[in-house]
Amino acid sequence: MKHLKYLLLTAFISLAFLQEESQAQLYLNTDAGIYIPKSEDPQVHPGFLLEARYAVNEYFRVGTNFGYYFYNESNNLIGTYSAFTMPITIVAEVGYDMLEFRPILGVNFGMYRQGATAQNISSSKAYWGMAIAPGFEYKLSETIALNANFKFHNIFYNNNTYKAFGFNAGATFLF
Repeated sequence: MKHLKYLLLTAFISLAFLQEESQAQLYLNTDAGIYIPKSEDPQVHPGFLLEARYAVNEYFRVGTNFGYYFYNESNNLIGTYSAFTMPITIVAEVGYDMLEFRPILGVNFGMYRQGATAQNISSSKAYWGMAIAPGFEYKLSETIALNANFKFHNIFYNNNTYKAFGFNAGATFLF
C-alpha cells in the first residue's frame, strides 16, 4: 500500500509534464471546516484544511492536502474525552470556469490518522481512505477566490468501511 501512494503521486506529476498546454498556476487553500462521523450519536469535529494544487490544464488540477479535525468532551461519567482525525491525501479534481464561478468535482486518496484519549489513555492509528468532494470556487480577483466543498469520506479499517461527512470553506490564493 505504501508503494501505491508513490505510484499515484508519480502518475499525477507525469501527467502535469506531459500536457501540451499548461496554465502553470498554483492554488493554495486555507479552509475552516467540520468533520462529522456517521454514527448513532454523531459529534461535530471542527478543524481546518490546508491544500496546495497545481493546474495541469484549464480543467484538471492535482495536489495534496492536510487537515486536522478534533472533538473534546468532558462529563462526570468518563471524565475528559478527546478525538481527532487528520487526513493527509493527494487530490485530483476536474472543473470548468463559468466566468468567475467554477464548479468542481474532486477525489482525495491517502492516509487518515485517527486517535482518541480518555482517562489518560490514548491511542491512534493510520488508515487508508478516500473522499469524493463536490464543490465550487468563486473568483474575487486574479489572485483570490472563495471556495467551499462537501466531502464524503470512506476510511478503510479492519475489513470495514468507516464513513464520515465533511464541509470546508475558505479562501484560495492563486499564484
